[in-house]
Amino acid sequence: MKNFYLSLFSGFIALSVNAQLTQANHAPAAGDTYQVYHCDSVNINPGPSGAGSVWNFSASTSYTNLLASFAALTVNATNYPGATVLVVSSPINASYYNSSPTALSYYGGNIAVGTVAANLTYTAPAVAAAYPMSLNTGSSSVTGGSINISSPLAITGTFSGVSNVFADGTGTLISAGGTFTGVIRVVTSQTISFTSNIAIFGAGTVTQKNYDFYSAAYKAPIFSITTSTVVGTVVAAITQTTVTRNKNAVLTTPTVVTTSISENLTQDINLQVYPNPSFYYVNFVTDSQDAKLIMVYDLTGKLVSQQSLNDGKVRLDVSDYNKGLYIYRTITAEGKVLKAGKFTVGQ
Repeated sequence: MKNFYLSLFSGFIALSVNAQLTQANHAPAAGDTYQVYHCDSVNINPGPSGAGSVWNFSASTSYTNLLASFAALTVNATNYPGATVLVVSSPINASYYNSSPTALSYYGGNIAVGTVAANLTYTAPAVAAAYPMSLNTGSSSVTGGSINISSPLAITGTFSGVSNVFADGTGTLISAGGTFTGVIRVVTSQTISFTSNIAIFGAGTVTQKNYDFYSAAYKAPIFSITTSTVVGTVVAAITQTTVTRNKNAVLTTPTVVTTSISENLTQDINLQVYPNPSFYYVNFVTDSQDAKLIMVYDLTGKLVSQQSLNDGKVRLDVSDYNKGLYIYRTITAEGKVLKAGKFTVGQ
């Protein structure tokens, strides 16, 4: 592994490549609001893990007519005595949490997977975050409680299981809202097994995995991918993937979100970058079969060009670039950074 460091000037202190989630910048609190668009989930892939990852969801269509508005409220619910805050968009889309300086705990709420609609009440909560969270940190918990299924049959029961949360990646996310640097991805997963009060129904399992991407200035994820599966004796396995994009996370002007760039390179490839400095064109040439993409950033962290390598070659036109220093990353098809460096554009 090699590291490449380049100092950048920052307009404000925010999440960076060494992003860290805390109770203050992550946990829902009364008064918080946000809106999300539902997006096309066909062929969606969560993408790579690790430092220097690139997640490109620009091809995922945002359905602006499918908008959900969420609000966080103080709560003192009898059914959820451990919860202190409710995040809700509708009576059938509500989640109960308790936050502290060291953890965010999930106490239950509604789930809907295909024709199955249920409500979960946790007596042993699931872990949703362990503060502070940075790359390669996480936590797990043993869960348990009661389940109330309203569709396709009215069924009650109890459940037990495990939950895990892990920050598995940092890097750049590209969506319809813009190109966000200094993003951290948090993966939460749960598997619960339940037994019911109806003998014919027997038992079942619910599994859920969330990929949530966080960026500076937004407590709610800027992009989320959730896959849920329900299996029961009278219900065939149903799997559903839901993709959402934060409506408010839109970059209209270059936004500086890092004070430094740190790349954990997967390998040291041979890459020629010439001429450097340049006035008109910069050539990128490599014999690496893994190199698929060149991404170029200015010193604000804004993505200014994204070029595909053809037989290991690409010629970048920089004649319209402003004079100064630029950063490049050589990326695999899976989004891993193979090489990073810099070049200069003259007048």
